[in-house]
Amino acid sequence: MRQWPMAGFIFIITQLIGCGGGETTNTTNDVRPPAVAELRFLVSFSQSPLPADSVTTLVLTPVDGRGQPWPVPVPAPRISSQCAGQNLATLGGAPIADGPQWLQSYSATGCQGSDRLTLFYPDQGQQVQQQITLPLLPPQLSKLAQLGKILFFSADLAANAQTCADCHHPAFGYSPAESAPTQPGGMNRALPGFRRSPALGYQAFTPTFSWSALALPLASSSARGTPIGGQFADGRAADLSAQVAGPLFSKHEMANADAAQLMQRILQQPIGSAFLQQFPPSTDATVLVQQVSQAIAAFEQQDSSFRLFNSKFDAVAQGQAQFSAAESRGLALFRDPQRGNCTACHSSAATQPGQPELFTNHSYVRHAVPRNWQIPYNEDAKTDSALAAAGQSGWAYQGDSTEHRFYDLGLCGPMRKTAEFAEHCGAFRVPGLRNVAIRQAYFHNGVYRQLRQVLDFYRWRDTQPARIYRTVANKPDVPYHDSPALWRQPLQHAPFSPQANGSDRLSDNDIADLIQFLCTLTDGFDPSNPAGYRLPTQCR
Repeated sequence: MRQWPMAGFIFIITQLIGCGGGETTNTTNDVRPPAVAELRFLVSFSQSPLPADSVTTLVLTPVDGRGQPWPVPVPAPRISSQCAGQNLATLGGAPIADGPQWLQSYSATGCQGSDRLTLFYPDQGQQVQQQITLPLLPPQLSKLAQLGKILFFSADLAANAQTCADCHHPAFGYSPAESAPTQPGGMNRALPGFRRSPALGYQAFTPTFSWSALALPLASSSARGTPIGGQFADGRAADLSAQVAGPLFSKHEMANADAAQLMQRILQQPIGSAFLQQFPPSTDATVLVQQVSQAIAAFEQQDSSFRLFNSKFDAVAQGQAQFSAAESRGLALFRDPQRGNCTACHSSAATQPGQPELFTNHSYVRHAVPRNWQIPYNEDAKTDSALAAAGQSGWAYQGDSTEHRFYDLGLCGPMRKTAEFAEHCGAFRVPGLRNVAIRQAYFHNGVYRQLRQVLDFYRWRDTQPARIYRTVANKPDVPYHDSPALWRQPLQHAPFSPQANGSDRLSDNDIADLIQFLCTLTDGFDPSNPAGYRLPTQCR
């Protein structure tokens, strides 16, 4: 049996705010180099050394003995962990295919010093083992955040055994691992969601919801001011702690009937002992819900896996790498107010001193993305029965016969429906773009699955609307069809608007360059080992 004790692995050092450049360690105990024709895996970690209570994503890239990409797809390797065998680490399910690479979520839970990982895979009729050492730092999370981590991955938190990680997968920037437009939930996990679950990576930097006097020319605003920040696509949760409670008691998500049921479930399950180590016993179920929310929010705020700041973009900003010609052209288009104009909403400048760029100004805009007919609530023949099953019959839209039975209008409803937002119908919060290339679907309704489709929407919405707005039968529909007639007032600016000669502001080549730049916002870049960088299929 061939065995390479530490062959071809890469340590990617986490670049935290204010930290200097990391160093790369690449060691091997091989007594001979593998032959060119022999398969092995280049293994990189999203953060290493890894705190002994944190989360990382292993990126497994198949290569030959010279480190060149393996020419054909390979099956997923099986992975074992020495610490996992001692219940001191967790491997998050089977590896996930990501183009030619494989992804494996790894959660440290107190293993000390280092963990020894072993990859098992067939090659040329042999069963091969490849061993890798993962260095571990001392635990860095507070006791509250450690409890939050347990709760985040626990199936005991929901009436349907759904975990937070089921909709917020660490390997995808804490966004869904699936490309379905929304995530199913409910008691049988069969009720469709209304919106796509947002990415939680970098969400701790989102300001608490407020009304700002700041004039942002493209943002939705009213006499009261400009809405800024908050959690969810409509900002209805002021902060991360408030956000946690939403899915817990939603009939179409984690499906807990009430706080008392949640309290009973937690205290009767193994996580109850961990909970009581942090909080004193209480008979007040409302207090327990607050404690659950505080713990999970602390995990999201403290665990470095939510805020790595170690993309290629960051390495270039620190003078440790250079953009390719296509990436440089893409950045120029991203910033050009007459072409991409992306920075009008996705600011590429740091918003606070000492904080790297988040690529959002946290405002709300009307983009008028097309209706997603794959969501049952959007198809008129299914709307009433689907809303009734989800316990939301009151969300049906009371319009005339030319309008649909259901609309998701963001700030003004149906989930956030108060008079103060009546002037903001159709506006949704601008998401950050870090790790945007590894997301599996885009916009609040998951209508697009590729960055190419997203950018084509921006260039064709107003110049070729028939390519964007289609009926359920895939025929041309009226522009801006996912809003009632009263609210069909989308944002007008480049690149939506045509140039003076009537042509699109972005060409096919421009789109390709923009995608190359957006791919540099993916975390896990090691300047000294760029071959191990995670490159999703749409980035290749």
